[in-house]
Amino acid sequence: MAKTKNFTTVLKKKLAENSSLRDAVEQQVFNARLAREIYKARNVAKLTQNQLAKLVGTQQSVISRLEDADYAGHSVLMLRKIAKALDCTLSVKIHPKDKDADFITTTEINTSVPAQRQNPSQTNLTEIHQDAPTPETVAMTA
Repeated sequence: MAKTKNFTTVLKKKLAENSSLRDAVEQQVFNARLAREIYKARNVAKLTQNQLAKLVGTQQSVISRLEDADYAGHSVLMLRKIAKALDCTLSVKIHPKDKDADFITTTEINTSVPAQRQNPSQTNLTEIHQDAPTPETVAMTA
């Protein structure tokens, strides 16, 4: 009888064998995480897409697109505007890849609301980062 294979094990092997596939999957994971961060921060602030769009000075369709996991055209300027509208800080980190890290099983998103914030429209859009093969760290604050 054939042995059942673990999906994660098979996927890791395929990604290790095909660097272009791995790069594409990493990009999609990054896009999905970023979209989820924007969505979560907006919802914690109890704002609709239309309300956030007005605060940012754009249209609802732009916010919708930014919250779409398939969208890859995020600009730092727009992310800073969103962070400012939500009274948040935007952090971007560029750091060396951890050779032992596994982006397939490590998909934690950390969104927290500091205790000192009383207004529900004030949330914390925490780190948004993507593994990069550079040893430098860049931090940007909105």
